[in-house]
Amino acid sequence: MNNNQMPQNPSGLKEFFLGKQMERNNIAIIAGVVGLIALFLPYATVQVFGFSQSISYVQAGDGPLVMILILIALGAYIMRRNGIGFIASAIGVLVCLIDFMSILEDSYGMASHSIGAYLSLFAVIVMAAAAFIGRGKVLNR
Repeated sequence: MNNNQMPQNPSGLKEFFLGKQMERNNIAIIAGVVGLIALFLPYATVQVFGFSQSISYVQAGDGPLVMILILIALGAYIMRRNGIGFIASAIGVLVCLIDFMSILEDSYGMASHSIGAYLSLFAVIVMAAAAFIGRGKVLNR
C-alpha cells in the first residue's frame, strides 16, 4: 500500500455502523412525529353526571414543555446528535410519566386516559430508547 492510498475496510464495519445509525435515527424521527401528533389528540376524558369533556395534552399542564422537548430531540436525531436527543427525550419521558400518573390522582377517579396519553408516553419512550438500538452488536457473523 502506498502512502497516497487510503486503507480499505474489507469487513464492512463502516457500512454496518452507519446502517445502524440511520436505523436509530429513523425510529426516533418516526416516534417524534407520532409524539407531536399525539399532543393534539384527546389526552384525558372527564365524565361527571352523564357529561363528558376531553382535553388534549397541549391544553393540559406540561404539554407545551413536552412539545419543546420532542422538537429538540427530533432536531438532534435529524442532525445525528444522539446524546442530545437522548437527554431531551429522557426528560420528556419523566415529564410525561409524571403527568400520566397524576391524571388519576388529581381527578379523584373521574378522569380517564385517552389515546393521546398513551401515544405521547410511548413516543417519548421509543425516542429515548432509539439511542441504544443496535448497540453491542459488532458483526452478524
